[in-house]
Parts: sequence; C-alpha cells; structure tokens
Amino acid sequence: MNSLILSLLILTIFGAVIVTNACCPYPAFARSITVWTKPPNNIPERLFNCNKEVYINCGADPKDYPNVGIWGNATDEEVRPTVHIKSPGMVGINITCDSETNLWKTDKFDGLFRVFGCLFQSHGGIWISG
Repeated sequence: MNSLILSLLILTIFGAVIVTNACCPYPAFARSITVWTKPPNNIPERLFNCNKEVYINCGADPKDYPNVGIWGNATDEEVRPTVHIKSPGMVGINITCDSETNLWKTDKFDGLFRVFGCLFQSHGGIWISG
C-alpha cells in the first residue's frame, strides 16, 4: 500500500513537471511590444502564465515613424532582426505556442520563434529596434 501511494506521488510530481514544460516563454523581447490575451488583456511578463495563443502588437505615431514592423527570433538574443510584417502606425499578429518545440508560430510568416520585438522605420528608411 505504501509503495502504491509513493508511486502515485512520484507520477503526480513528474506528470506536473511534464505538463509545466510544455510551455512557450514570454514572447516580448523589449517593452515596445505589447502582449494581449483573450479577452483582450494586456499581460506583463510577471503575470504571464503560459498562454497557448496571444496577440502581440507594436505601434508608433506615423509622424515619427512611417512604418512599424515586427521581428521574431528563435533565441533570446537580438541578432540582425528581420522585419517579418510591417504597416503604417500599428501592426499586430496572433501567435500560438507550438507544444512540441515550446516556440511561438504564426500564420503570417514562416518559422518558430522564442521572442518578438518591434522595429520602427525612420523617415530616412533605416529600421530601429525598440
């Protein structure tokens, strides 16, 4: 009887660890990107609880920056970000956690990503990471 209880306890502990690990990290690289859940709630990193689908967006006054973009990276480092989607003023996408890789994916562009960030295009055409 004691071994059965111990076995159930071990399975419960390891089962919780397995479920907990099937989780994507907080997707925002910097404060310039906003993370939303459904219903629309802005979620700061300290309150993020492994949501499976979130909406992220970036925005700026078009007078300051003619275009705003979103970049994604498979690591925590910002290495030559590539603009994946851009728009004047505001841009946003839905991202979904891929439980097999614990990375984020979107139907807007290809790839799996750990973090996302905002890019702002200057009037001279140079993209600035925010």
